[in-house]
Order: sequence, then structure tokens, then C-alpha cells
Amino acid sequence: MHVSITGLKPKGFTGYIRFWLHAVPTFRQAQTAKGNLTMQ
Repeated sequence: MHVSITGLKPKGFTGYIRFWLHAVPTFRQAQTAKGNLTMQ
């Protein structure tokens, strides 16, 4: 599976905060997922 975000336009400052509160843990989980060969 390949996931790509190409156009992110959060609404206001709180939108950026909400995005990063979800993005960082998700990225860490993807790094440690079993069977994941590379993170590019």
C-alpha cells in the first residue's frame, strides 16, 4: 500500500496543530509496522 498527501490546506492554526497531533504518531506507527520494508 502506498499513501501520499499532495495538497494539505488545514483551516487556520488549529488545523495545523490537529494535523501534526495525528501525523506524528501515525508516522511512528508506520515505521515500526511488521512487513514494512522502507520509509521514503
